[in-house]
Amino acid sequence: DLSVWLNDDVPGDCSGSVEEAGVRLFFDGHLIDHARNCLISGTEAARAALTLYRRRGAEFLLELEGRFLLSLQDTVQKTSLVAVDPTGQRTFYYSITEDGGFAGAPSLGAMKGLVSLEVDRTQLPRWLHFRGLSGSETVLKGVRLLGAGQALEWVPAGGAPRVRTYRRDNFYSRPR
Repeated sequence: DLSVWLNDDVPGDCSGSVEEAGVRLFFDGHLIDHARNCLISGTEAARAALTLYRRRGAEFLLELEGRFLLSLQDTVQKTSLVAVDPTGQRTFYYSITEDGGFAGAPSLGAMKGLVSLEVDRTQLPRWLHFRGLSGSETVLKGVRLLGAGQALEWVPAGGAPRVRTYRRDNFYSRPR
């Protein structure tokens, strides 16, 4: 259930949400609107993302360009998802809960009260040595970081939430 994050911890001033016909979408960040040659954010970006979701289903993420964090709850399809843009400029931390769902928030501080914030002592030496951890690891037990271009999807009837990479951009490639 994403309701704690959606209602109580709105991450920034470029946030917006829209709810329509059983689908609730929360958006934080900016999208590129190529037709108007500008950036859109807030409710306007949420509406654009919802329109794409209606047209393309879960593949709508492939059409989004910009920096964003979004969550979507579809009560008709009985699915939830959270996605981070391909650059990973927005963050989302999550933990799989005992009941098979997940709890998450855009910052570790916002995870307080959602899950136990117990330090994973096996990660501390690596964190201290490298001044960080790789991939989705954190120093907190059971808390993971959703990576750039990844979506956390959950279908309650289908079991545990799963992470999938929906897009991996190679920002370092050079034109030939």
